Parts: sequence; structure tokens; C-alpha cells
Amino acid sequence: MLEQVKQMVLVNFMVVACTVLLPQGAGARDDSKSPQGSNEATSLLVKLRDRSSVPGLVLRLDDCARIESSDPNLAASLGALTLGKAPRGAWTRSVKRSEVLEALGSRGVAAERVRFEGAESCEVVASTTTIQADEFVRAAEAVLRRMLEDEGEVDAEWTIQSKVRPLVAPRGRQSRRLSAEPSLGRISRSSAMIRVDVLVDDEELTAVSIAFRLRRYRNVLVTRKNYRRGDPYFAGDLAVERVDVAARSEELLDDVALVDGNVAARNLRVGETLSRRDLERPAIVHKRDSVTVVAAIGKIRVARKGIALADGGRGDSILIEVDPKQPAIAAEVVAPGLVVVAASAPRASLLDAAASYQRPNATPRNTPTSEPKR
Repeated sequence: MLEQVKQMVLVNFMVVACTVLLPQGAGARDDSKSPQGSNEATSLLVKLRDRSSVPGLVLRLDDCARIESSDPNLAASLGALTLGKAPRGAWTRSVKRSEVLEALGSRGVAAERVRFEGAESCEVVASTTTIQADEFVRAAEAVLRRMLEDEGEVDAEWTIQSKVRPLVAPRGRQSRRLSAEPSLGRISRSSAMIRVDVLVDDEELTAVSIAFRLRRYRNVLVTRKNYRRGDPYFAGDLAVERVDVAARSEELLDDVALVDGNVAARNLRVGETLSRRDLERPAIVHKRDSVTVVAAIGKIRVARKGIALADGGRGDSILIEVDPKQPAIAAEVVAPGLVVVAASAPRASLLDAAASYQRPNATPRNTPTSEPKR
């Protein structure tokens, strides 16, 4: 019996001696050299909530669970793991413990290192806010106003053609804002389409398009009486009024001096606006008038008689019949009864000479011979 006690004491002594003399951790696995590092060595406590509200577009692990670990950096890193898209609107999503384990496993955390507390699953809903219709309108109008200012429009109005409705959107973790710009990068004369993007955390959620009808006003000349073509304009028969010119592409006139000396180029009614196409010079050559046709090339001038085939004012180009057997030629009206072949473009001094041009009679030479018969 005494021998057995001695042997047991000797064995215990040897065990204690080996424990003291061996290096710390000898014979055990070195976790610091593990491929997964501290993720496997550190135990985690996951406290799953039974319900959570998510403000952003994506669902993170820390939205539905609280991660506790002796390593704070590890807990924060795992909490930022993405579990997919967050629910939108009134939709909900259920996150179970198995889904949490799968997400942790993707980061190299072994299941045996994870301990759960709390709910078996977390019901996730969206944390939302309502964007009112007037918020969309204000964002679109700001862009429209800037575009009109860039075009130099100082007097413009608009009406909304679209029906704009409120929108329920996530609040956003960092931001929620509206960004507006014109569709196709421009606006037209009488309408505009502005696209308003909803950005949540700088990521596009959706877009709303708003249509506008534009009215661009200018002070222009307006008739105060009916005109027939050829009637002269007088200042007392015209007025300057504020008119919507959004649908007008031609150049409208705004000064009475611009119509001085011109006549109506078409029939006009009371209240019509005047443009340059409504003006023409008073006719000084009329259809079927006999006119002198002058062609000048350098110092050579040729004049013939012709018949005007249309009415024309000073500077107008009309057709002239010089020879009934030949095609009519185009000539510019320069004076009553005088036209110049357009292609020759004579100088003003030559036109003055042409106005009084007459064919000279042949003069006899100082020779004893008589003038030959013609």
C-alpha cells in the first residue's frame, strides 16, 4: 500500500515538472498562424432583434443584430456585412439565425465560435419618409428657371402639364436628395420636360418626369386695323404689346421705325404681330410695265427694252421679258422704269447713266465717201 502511494506521488511530480518546463502553448494549435486569424479564435455574441427599421437601400447585419466581441474592430467589420437589398415601401423581410451564420461564414467565422441570444428571426421594415409633390416641382422649376436665364429670357411663365404625386422613399443613412435636369439636356420654345432623380445615399432610387408648357413674352408690333397687301404702314395704325411668342419662330418686330417706308406683304387682320416677312417695299415697277433693262460688264453697257412680268419694289428681283422668243431674265429693280440684270451688278454711277441712256445716232466720218446704205 505504501509503495502504491509513492508511485502516485512520483507520477504527479513528473506531470507538474513537464508543465512548467515546456514552452507556453507547445503542442497546441497556433491560432495566430491560422488562415482565418482572429475570426476563428475570437468568440462572438450575436443578439438578434425581433424587429428592425432600415433607412438605406441595403440591409446590413448590424441593422438586425448587435454584435459583441472582445475585438471591437472585428465586431464593427462584421456588423457592416451586407445581407442584400433592404425592403421597399410597405414590404417586410425576415432575417433568420441561419442567414446570419451564412453571412458570418463568408468572412471566415466558424459556426462554433458564434453564440446567439435574442429572437430566432428579425422582421425588417423600411424606414421611410414622404417626398411631397411640391418638392419635386420646386426642384424642376429651379432648373427650368436657370435654363431660361441662360437663353436670355427675362419674361417667361409656365404651367405644369403633368400630375405629380407624393413618393414614399427611404430616409437614407447619410443623405436623401433630389437632382433635376432637362430631358435631352435642353428645353424647347413652348415646352419643357424636366427629370427629377431621387438619390438615397447618392444612389438613384427612382425618377419623376414633369412636363411644362412655356409662355415666352416680348413687346412686339401689333396691327390696329385690317391691312390688304400693298397697303402702307403708318405709326398710328400699329401698337407695341406684350405677346406670347413661344410658338413663333420668325423674327418679330418691336420698333415702328423698322416698318417705315414699307407696305404689307400679305393681308393682315387686327391684332396680328408683324415680322420681317410681313414687309415689302412699295412697288415702283408694275406688271406689264415697259422698262429699260441694263446689263453692264466692266465698261461695256448694254440697254434694251423689256416688259415686267411682276410687281417689284426697289431692290426686288423680278422677271423681265426682253424677247418673246427667249426665256425671261431676272433683273433687280433700281428705279421706276429701270431694272438691272442681277448677275452684272453695276456700280451706282453706271445706274445713273443708264437711267438717261439713249442709243446715239451714227455720225458720218470726214471722208469723201458717202454714208453706206444700211
